Amino acid sequence: MIQKHRFGDAVKLIFCFLTFVSPCMRAQSPSARETLRQYVADLKRDPDSQSLREKIIKVVQELKPVPEIPEDARRCFVEGTTIAKTATDKSQQALAVTSFKDALKIAPWWGDAYFNLAVAEELTGQLDEAEASLKLYILTNPGDKEVREAQDHIYALGAKKKLAAADRATQEKRAEAERVV
Repeated sequence: MIQKHRFGDAVKLIFCFLTFVSPCMRAQSPSARETLRQYVADLKRDPDSQSLREKIIKVVQELKPVPEIPEDARRCFVEGTTIAKTATDKSQQALAVTSFKDALKIAPWWGDAYFNLAVAEELTGQLDEAEASLKLYILTNPGDKEVREAQDHIYALGAKKKLAAADRATQEKRAEAERVV
């Protein structure tokens, strides 16, 4: 009799869960998707907002399944990748930066696009921007090995910034010396 009673309580508990808790869990997903849609709309008005991009990435990580990458974003990504591979100077690399940014306006949760954007930004000398893009890439949770490589790349960008600052200081000293003479 005791076992029947426990079984009955378990059935009641499962019924209660299915009746009251389960609908709340299902309702959570559409609200997260609506939040994502709102954030993406807000990003179109403020495409340079890093904090909004961070929020988008966090919301997407909660969604199951993760949203697919829209075809227009893929087109921009492939264009950017092609340009980046064939560019011969900074002005051509700037076209790749624009293409990756266009892809990320459409799919601002796309880790690979942030990584490629960072590479193109670095090649155009935009070291601070490249660092910010790598940080967003890391937020997308690409995998332990990729996170380590991206973090190391951020450290390398820091070294490049130090070298650039030292070069500027040297050039300023030369310019000052020439003015004095």
